[in-house]
Amino acid sequence: YDLYGFITNIVPPPPTHIPDSNEDTKKIASAEYAAWLKADHLIKGWISSTLSK
Repeated sequence: YDLYGFITNIVPPPPTHIPDSNEDTKKIASAEYAAWLKADHLIKGWISSTLSK
């Protein structure tokens, strides 16, 4: 599943915002970061649930 990189930080987080293609000065939320964050939270939940009583 390539999840080990989240723990070892081989898979660093992508930028939280990216430049808007319509406006050079505006930035928009990164969908790539949102997906990374979701996976990161899921992995932390799995680890926590396996370590708790």
